[in-house]
Amino acid sequence: LAGPIRDISWDFESKRLCLVGEGSKTDASSLCAKVIQWDTGVSCGELAQHTRTKASSCAFKPNRPMRIATGGADDSRVLFNKGPPFARVVGDQAVAEHEHSRGSVFCVRYSRDGTKLVSVGTDKSVVFYDGKTMALLHKMTDVHTHSIYMCDWNSDGTRVVTSSADGTVKLMVVEARKASDGHLQFVCATRSDRDLVLHWATQSEPAGEWTAPPHGWRSEPANSWGTGGASWETEMEPVAGAPGWAA
Repeated sequence: LAGPIRDISWDFESKRLCLVGEGSKTDASSLCAKVIQWDTGVSCGELAQHTRTKASSCAFKPNRPMRIATGGADDSRVLFNKGPPFARVVGDQAVAEHEHSRGSVFCVRYSRDGTKLVSVGTDKSVVFYDGKTMALLHKMTDVHTHSIYMCDWNSDGTRVVTSSADGTVKLMVVEARKASDGHLQFVCATRSDRDLVLHWATQSEPAGEWTAPPHGWRSEPANSWGTGGASWETEMEPVAGAPGWAA
């Protein structure tokens, strides 16, 4: 790259290296993301490039089929590549490139089993994707009060930790599963210094709008509300003496 390197990621075979950063400020055709053979430096394809040749983060899917996700430093996008040889995944309506509303995507990270991808950025959102297709699983808005700089998964892919410019670190409990009727269900709970909020939803198709529970189901307590198609939320009340999160 012509400018600074901002992030690197190895493939699970330790044969290929993805690197992202800044291209030339005077040459619009210069690269901000590339993937190479570690021993020869030979390119392994052509990764999708971000606006103004600036990228801030990258992540290799840790198993086959191989995928690479990159986060833009200026264009608010997460771009998706498959290979080798690697090339941008285009023409697929399931690929959710534009879930962040503004600014930078500071960090993208795969879960250890490769089934889920998470991204965070300037807009204070935490976005979860399907690791193979990059279809939207869930979006949590205003998780922090300022930009979110970093995120990562625990070893079994059930928790995500985020760190923010607001001076806080938050731990989220994450679960994604498919019900017997084919509906995709996703649950994410996070504790802040003020409250505990459960984010939950059901979805009938990849990248579809999150909806309330089907007929016959309800939430307890009943103080739940929609968040513009991104999820439904329920405020939780601490229970004295209960295990887990302290009140």
